[in-house]
Amino acid sequence: MRRRAITRIEVAVVVVILGAALCGLVVWIQQAREAGRRSACHNGLYILARGVRNYSNGIGAFPRATVADERLSPEKRLSWFLDILPYVEKTGVLPIDRTKDWDAEVNLSAATGFAHVFLCPSASHDLRDIKPGPTSYVGIAGIGEDAASLPAGDPRAGVFGYDRVTRPDDIIKEQGDVLLLAETALDNGPWTAGGRPTVRGVVPEEAPCIGVGRQFGGNHPRGGNVAFVDGSVRFLSDDVDPKFFAAMATITAEKPEDEERTR
Repeated sequence: MRRRAITRIEVAVVVVILGAALCGLVVWIQQAREAGRRSACHNGLYILARGVRNYSNGIGAFPRATVADERLSPEKRLSWFLDILPYVEKTGVLPIDRTKDWDAEVNLSAATGFAHVFLCPSASHDLRDIKPGPTSYVGIAGIGEDAASLPAGDPRAGVFGYDRVTRPDDIIKEQGDVLLLAETALDNGPWTAGGRPTVRGVVPEEAPCIGVGRQFGGNHPRGGNVAFVDGSVRFLSDDVDPKFFAAMATITAEKPEDEERTR
């Protein structure tokens, strides 16, 4: 029997089917890789949150946003990561000089090599040029740009403050309802640096609060990972209510004095 020749139309159909299958496979691989990176980010944030909790259990208070030093401005001080690092990594004693700026030569060289602990796997590769190493994770200081500078007892205050000390008993909400840490892809800086690179307040005026190009999140599609005082980590959607997000940033149940901040 004579075999029928394959027509051009049939060839075109096969090519289209194979192309669609290949595109689907590429999309599936990309989604699988992102799911893995998001899971690794979740785990990294969980480890940091547990480190903060272990520190607070041992000391009786959460770490300050910066290493205490009244001679230096908060932006020149070393960050809170130095206090919890022994609870996260088996580092031994780092040759960090706590009496000097975070960017003093001795501190820059001593802190190099720990960036992998503080960086989301989905973070931009451009961050690798930051020395001594960038962080994707920041402590939550409360509500407002000035949140880290607020005095103890201020209704806008969160867990982290430059000169205030937060103890577990100071948190009158359920610990699972109070933000401790959040990932961000905005204004990333060195993990040893005090100030904005490692601690921030939630600014409701810049709502929506979480997602690509926003003050928190931005490393993953449709939201970002955040950690709570109880050590739990959740992925919050980018459509979360800004009022709800801001309310989670404070340690008290009271509303801020300026209610416009939460609108």
